[in-house]
Amino acid sequence: MYRQAELKTLEDLTQKQPMERAAQLKDLDYIDLGQQGNIGTISNSCGLAMATNDVLIREGGKPVNAMDIGQGDDESLNDFLEALDLHADDKRVKVILMNCFGGNVSMEGVMRMAFKAYNRGLTKPVVFRFGGFEKEEARQSYKEIGDKYPLLHIFEDMDEAIQKTIDLAM
Repeated sequence: MYRQAELKTLEDLTQKQPMERAAQLKDLDYIDLGQQGNIGTISNSCGLAMATNDVLIREGGKPVNAMDIGQGDDESLNDFLEALDLHADDKRVKVILMNCFGGNVSMEGVMRMAFKAYNRGLTKPVVFRFGGFEKEEARQSYKEIGDKYPLLHIFEDMDEAIQKTIDLAM
């Protein structure tokens, strides 16, 4: 739609799932998987989103969606907060898995958005798997104040994060 913006006027939003419409209004890429699941997923690239869901399904998890917030930079950190808010409102979602790799975006900044989501009333567990840019700073932030957020679980290892997510979804 980027190159042919006039086609956007032909789109029938009533044909989209409510979460897809809500995400689109916030310029987030959300694909409802149309299956009975209870795990919401957030990643910061479409390849990472697909890989996350592949591993989750292989291990017995049931994702509700595939969500890519893009690789932006620290100015796009608010997209992570918006994504967490969307999942907070989805009654199907019992646990949220955020699988992110920091290339341009700071993992410490993403961690701060998770803290902010809980400060705004998020009541669902979040499993945050991270690597890359400022991962050490993210780990340090969690060590300093993570005990205030007992529903936030952090991992650098994907397999451990997936297992924790599935355990929480049971």
